[in-house]
Amino acid sequence: MAPDRPFEVRLPVAPDRAELLLGAVRDRLTDPRHLPLRDVAFDVRVLREDLARLFAAAGRLRDDDRYGEGDRQYARDLATLLDRFDLPVLERMLRLHQRAMTTVVVNHLAQLQSDPRLAPMFDPDTEVPPEVIDAIAADAVFLLPVTQRLLALDHHEALLRLLNTSVVADASTSSADAIDLAVAFIDLVGFTRLSATAEPGIVAGVLGGFEDGVHEAASDVGEVLVVKFIGDAAMLVSGDVDRLVEVCLRVVEDPLPSGDEVERRAGIAAGGVQIRDGDYVGHPVNTAARLTDLARPGSVLVAEDATDRLAAAWVTRRLHARKLKGLGRLRPSRVWRPEGT
Repeated sequence: MAPDRPFEVRLPVAPDRAELLLGAVRDRLTDPRHLPLRDVAFDVRVLREDLARLFAAAGRLRDDDRYGEGDRQYARDLATLLDRFDLPVLERMLRLHQRAMTTVVVNHLAQLQSDPRLAPMFDPDTEVPPEVIDAIAADAVFLLPVTQRLLALDHHEALLRLLNTSVVADASTSSADAIDLAVAFIDLVGFTRLSATAEPGIVAGVLGGFEDGVHEAASDVGEVLVVKFIGDAAMLVSGDVDRLVEVCLRVVEDPLPSGDEVERRAGIAAGGVQIRDGDYVGHPVNTAARLTDLARPGSVLVAEDATDRLAAAWVTRRLHARKLKGLGRLRPSRVWRPEGT
């Protein structure tokens, strides 16, 4: 799709050329803004202070208090949602959406480096042709509606999948502030050292392979949610400790690719967990994270409260008690598969 109007921007060869390029694309994608927030609020019949809170949660609050037609349509949808949800609930939803979409967009922008049309931008001795800006802007205009449809369909599919999990069922029916869950962390041992010594492509390959392995194991076992990846670690939750152990063992035991010296380890705990803005907090979360730090490469450690819930089929060995700051004395167990399984 060709741009509607040519860009009158020529980028000099300079260290900040990427900033200039992306800034020009941003200008191309920005709607004219002329509406003050009070007018947008009046139009959709929402209190200005309430709309300001919601816009801030969604990352849409403008320093110059000027908004465009896209913002007004967004405000109309917010007004519709306010008929069903309380303001604080909707505010938390928007913060979660903003955090998730920021992660998606950052990864999309990172992929631009592999676009051959951008090669001149990374060559300090070559002037960036203005056609590069036109090409990126045209792609963005073309991809935005397609991406919106994909995200809507992905949201629908995720909803169907999660409605079948005990985690969502427990969270929906529990009247308590916390729900009973098992929490696990899996991390890569030696990834920091690898990041400092290996080529970026190798580092990205190791991390991508780890993330794919976690998702695949969780999907195959079922009833386990991959909450997030934090650097070189994954966080997972489940209402079933045995299923969580199975996922962790699959990832930890997965043969390392040739030449890959980065091993995996995991820690699991269970108990009352609170869900806040799409994240999970509570004592079991902290315990699982600390047990992961204690675990040796290739092993899975399980806290006492989670060990008591394990099926008899697993092989476990109680370790010596350890005193951990803020958590007291812990005596976790290492868990294995029975021989021959």
